[in-house]
Amino acid sequence: MRYRWLMFSGLVMGVIACANPKQSVECAHYVSCVRAFDAQESVTTNAKRFEPDGACWGGVEGAALCTRACIGGLEYINTAYTDPPEVCQCTDSS
Repeated sequence: MRYRWLMFSGLVMGVIACANPKQSVECAHYVSCVRAFDAQESVTTNAKRFEPDGACWGGVEGAALCTRACIGGLEYINTAYTDPPEVCQCTDSS
């Protein structure tokens, strides 16, 4: 009986961990890019939702949507601007 309880507890903890995703690598890259771009242009962009404690990471579906938005944002910056900050440069991993 104790073994079954431990298995069940482990399964529940795994599901809970999956339900609260962490900031994606792509969004970490995007936030770094936005901060560098803001410094270069002397502006402020509200990217709080993409930060590690932002609204994007409250569920799996939202996290996937935000990650796609971060990828699109990086692609846009690299296409629309001739000299984006170096941290914005797209790499193979993002």
